Amino acid sequence: MGKFARDAGGSKPRVNPVLVVAVLLLCPLSILCAQDLSPRAYLITPIHSNAVTLSYSFSDGSINFNGALPLSDAKGRYSVPILGYFHSFSFFGRSANVGAVLPYAVGNFHGTTAAVPQHLYRSGLVDSFYRVSVNLKGGPAMPARVHPMAPEGPARRESERDRSDWPVRSDHAD
Repeated sequence: MGKFARDAGGSKPRVNPVLVVAVLLLCPLSILCAQDLSPRAYLITPIHSNAVTLSYSFSDGSINFNGALPLSDAKGRYSVPILGYFHSFSFFGRSANVGAVLPYAVGNFHGTTAAVPQHLYRSGLVDSFYRVSVNLKGGPAMPARVHPMAPEGPARRESERDRSDWPVRSDHAD
């Protein structure tokens, strides 16, 4: 019998459990990495599109160490401004994009240990995030003038009179 065994119905192949266990035992743990799901990572955007984003996160409150550290009345306040960049491009005719996120954190923490008040200030870069996405199936790379979200119809023709730089579909006849 080959790599796959047939079930009683004979129609669907099923994976041999011994093969799965063997692969898991022989596979080094260093190459088993977690994946991060990014929403809209494979969204088809017109090539050469760029986006710069700036977001901000703020947290304030008490910190509970559950007795693991001899701290009492621990409180913290930190903020994280985040700068992001997105660029779409064509990768061998397929829609692709690259994204980068650079957060910077500023935090003030204070508490009491052994009846002595303590204060801690931290500021600096936090873990950055980089992502490259390529649509391997579906999603061919398209310039803005032929992208399905490009405006069509009379409204577009009116705007073309006012704006000569507006992208125009090549299959559109006036």
